[in-house]
Amino acid sequence: GGTISVPHAVLAKGSKLRLRIDAQDVSLSLQPPVSADLFTKLPAKVLASVDNAVGYKLFSLQIGNDLLLAQLTLKAASQLKLELGQVVYAEIKHAVVLG
Repeated sequence: GGTISVPHAVLAKGSKLRLRIDAQDVSLSLQPPVSADLFTKLPAKVLASVDNAVGYKLFSLQIGNDLLLAQLTLKAASQLKLELGQVVYAEIKHAVVLG
C-alpha cells in the first residue's frame, strides 16, 4: 500500500515486513506531505468511522490494498470534517516490526 521507514535488521531490497501499527499512533491530515515527510505520510481513503471510546472516533482507512486504523479525538475529527471516500494523509508515528 505504501512505503514507510522503520528501523530493522539489514534485509535484501524488496523484502517485505509485517508491521503492527496501533490506531493511536496514526494521525490524519488533509494536506499532502512536504518532502521531509514522504516516508511517514501515506495517501489513504476513509472507508468508515465509528465512535470508539469516550472522546474518540476510530477511522478505517484504505492505503492501496492494505487497511489501517486511526484513532482521533472527537475534536480533531470534527475539525477535519472527514467524509467517507475522502482522501487524507495518514502519518504513522510508530510501528513495530513483527518479523
